[in-house]
Amino acid sequence: MSLIDDEEIFARVHKYKIFRSEGNLFIDVYEAMLGKPAHKFMAVPNLLIQEAKKEYFGVGDSQKEALKDCLKKIKGVPIDTIVPLEEAEGPDTSDRDSVEGDQESRGTPLVKKLTRKLLGRREISPSRFP
Repeated sequence: MSLIDDEEIFARVHKYKIFRSEGNLFIDVYEAMLGKPAHKFMAVPNLLIQEAKKEYFGVGDSQKEALKDCLKKIKGVPIDTIVPLEEAEGPDTSDRDSVEGDQESRGTPLVKKLTRKLLGRREISPSRFP
């Protein structure tokens, strides 16, 4: 008797993080423990709330191979190209008022997109933090 259904894959997740000047990118490496995946290991770049395009996924027969494959694919590619947040955003709500403060001079476009996504498109004023 199998512990999971035939079409399911049970995986262990190994987490990594790349620190870039434009922001941080995470890579989750999935190690298939049960099931029948195409590859034993798959490295998936992400921004926690959104996975990368499939063309940037790395695969291999070991964790190291999958990571190397992924890192080769993302080297020199901007984060917002790897993980396009526009596809993840809902309808335009630009008519909402933002929280007080000059928002245009603060943060990279990627940070602003993440902030809008995480906070329902409202931006954070620096005065809200101690």
